[in-house]
Amino acid sequence: MLVVGEERRIKGNYYIWHACTDCGTERWVQLGKLKSSRQPRNTRCRSCAGKVFSLKMRGVCASNWRGGRIKNDGYVLIHSPNHPHADRQGYVREHRLIMEEMIGRYLTPQEYVHHINGIPDDNHKENLELISPTNHSLYKRMCSHCALRKEIRLLKWQIKELFDALQGKQAWPRKDENTIHGIIGDG
Repeated sequence: MLVVGEERRIKGNYYIWHACTDCGTERWVQLGKLKSSRQPRNTRCRSCAGKVFSLKMRGVCASNWRGGRIKNDGYVLIHSPNHPHADRQGYVREHRLIMEEMIGRYLTPQEYVHHINGIPDDNHKENLELISPTNHSLYKRMCSHCALRKEIRLLKWQIKELFDALQGKQAWPRKDENTIHGIIGDG
């Protein structure tokens, strides 16, 4: 039976049977090389040291901290760990924070914030509106008032028509069907 504080020399190095300062787990720990510094190198076991390190290296103390503002799926996320609707890492979507500030209360998970121009990282107050889940699904499908989405739909349709015309599957009759210029309209 080993006793805490017992020392041994193993392969030229000195070790001590030591208890972790946090959880009390006993294990062999290498001692310092100099006789004057015969202290254990690590006072914590690996699992406790990892927990302490990970707690120290979060948020502002982390080496890769960028001010708590990141982008994910086109949306801007703000580090706000005390927010009631923050994710596991403590982030909340910026447009939700702005809308909460505008209406003076927290949003419920059933409330949606719609970007009027369809750009998810454009979080100006004028570009945001609070809508119900039903209206949000409608806006996502159609968004009839968004000029940008209309333009995109039109361009997609025109590209499809041009592609079909180049493949020989013209959907409408053309004046000059024998030339490529007649199809794309620059000739």
